[in-house]
Amino acid sequence: GADTGAALAALERVAEPWARDAAAAIRRNSPLSMACTLALLRDLPPGAGIRHAIAREYRFVWRAAEIGMTDFQEGVRAQIIDKDRRPRWRHATPHDVSAAEVAALLAPLGRDELAL
Repeated sequence: GADTGAALAALERVAEPWARDAAAAIRRNSPLSMACTLALLRDLPPGAGIRHAIAREYRFVWRAAEIGMTDFQEGVRAQIIDKDRRPRWRHATPHDVSAAEVAALLAPLGRDELAL
């Protein structure tokens, strides 16, 4: 949510092609997915290994496969099924994504947690 909006604003202040490209990618992608991606990167503890990172990402992927939990199905529709390349994300901007939504998508899976 707000962190993604702040990252986007910071990128837009940089007059470099890489920053312009990164900002365009953030604006093009699902605000909910971008907020979760940033949270996954930001909340990775120092010294955490690849197993920890993969297990956390698995939580998002698990929930992304559930109908209605994320924008995954809408992205598939826009890119692969209808090929209109005009996804209708559930949030209009990064600021519309709540911290509670991100936390719910990244919460432990209980008995379904990935064990490596």
